Amino acid sequence: MIDLDYIEFCAGCKDPILLGEVVADVGQQHKATTILARLAEMAGIPALRIFLKGEPIYKLVAQMGFDTETIPPLTSGHLAQLWSQLEAYDEPLLRIQRVSPDNGPKRIMTASEFFQRIVKIHGQHDRTKGR
Repeated sequence: MIDLDYIEFCAGCKDPILLGEVVADVGQQHKATTILARLAEMAGIPALRIFLKGEPIYKLVAQMGFDTETIPPLTSGHLAQLWSQLEAYDEPLLRIQRVSPDNGPKRIMTASEFFQRIVKIHGQHDRTKGR
C-alpha cells in the first residue's frame, strides 16, 4: 500500500493533472516512487518527487499547533495549509524531480517558483477533456 501525498487537479473538470510524493528533506538522494510513476503514466499526467527542507516545515507545523515530536509534519493532514504558508519563504525550500513521464534532473526552488510551475501545468491542461 502507498499513500498519495499530493494530487493537483483541475477545478473545472475535476481531472487530476499532477501527482506528487512529498518527502522531508534530510539530505537523502532518493525516495521510492515506482508506483506513483506508474499511476501517473496510466493517467497520462506528470509525477514529481518533492523534497521539503525540514527546519522551516517543523517551525510552521509548530505554529499550526502540532507537536512536531509526535505528528510527522508531512502526514498531518494539513498539507494544504502548510503549502499556503510556505509561499512566504524566499529561500529555496524544495528539491523537485520529475519521475514521470521520465526521470528529470533535480531542481532546487522556492515555494513561489514551485507554485508558478503548478500554475503553468494548469494552463497547459485541456479543461474540455473532463468527465
